[in-house]
Amino acid sequence: MIPITCFLVALSLAVASAWPEWPAESSYTGLSYGPTPFWCKPNGLACLKGRTFADNPRGQNVTVDLSTTKSVQKINHEYCNLTNYGGPSTQVPCVEYWQADGRVFIASDNFCCQGYGSPGLFPLKVPQTNWMTQQMKLNSQLGHYKGAFYDGKVYNYTMTLNPGPPPSSKVKQPSPPHGGGIHFWYYASFPDKKPVAQGEGCVVDVSQASRCVSNAPVYLFTEYHVFSATTFSNYTEFELPAQCKDSRKTDCYNRGGGPPPLF
Repeated sequence: MIPITCFLVALSLAVASAWPEWPAESSYTGLSYGPTPFWCKPNGLACLKGRTFADNPRGQNVTVDLSTTKSVQKINHEYCNLTNYGGPSTQVPCVEYWQADGRVFIASDNFCCQGYGSPGLFPLKVPQTNWMTQQMKLNSQLGHYKGAFYDGKVYNYTMTLNPGPPPSSKVKQPSPPHGGGIHFWYYASFPDKKPVAQGEGCVVDVSQASRCVSNAPVYLFTEYHVFSATTFSNYTEFELPAQCKDSRKTDCYNRGGGPPPLF
């Protein structure tokens, strides 16, 4: 998962002119850490129950196509385990399809379920080109980040939201029982401001990720490897597969029965 989040819903569409803002149409590769999918109940977190990034910190490979021109996104995950959602129980590749209307589907083989945008769960829009500069605060001092693809100084953008759904949601969501906010962070390389990593959770420090349990904001983050501008000639990359359009489609958000597998 890249991790990708509810606070982006209200952002306006913009065309980036320079880093750190993203190209209007882009593709990237990287590593995603944390549970995939990260929702399964109407509040999006209830059945994670104790599952955290700290349970299994191994990242999975992801490749992503993103178009803010069409407000669509496609995330290819190296593997998923969709047992608790009625899908395949083995570690198989899966794909997230983000739609312009805020619906999000996850598909694998002959299976497809809908999470965000379902009745009872708020829509989730694709990240916009300027989300880090318009919605987050740039720390005055440079930080240092050491990860799978980058080791060096970074610009650090941060934001904290109170528990609950974004203001644009028409669905009432229960707040996490532990209180506190949801922390978001985004790191851009120094001095060229290219994407390095982004994450979210009940804490920022990965060494404390085990605190993000039960209904507390789950710990997720993504490390970017190659991030570049691209063009999509006919946008067929973003078309939903057949199983997401017919009676085979089910709901992810209201599945449960215990903690879901991490992947």
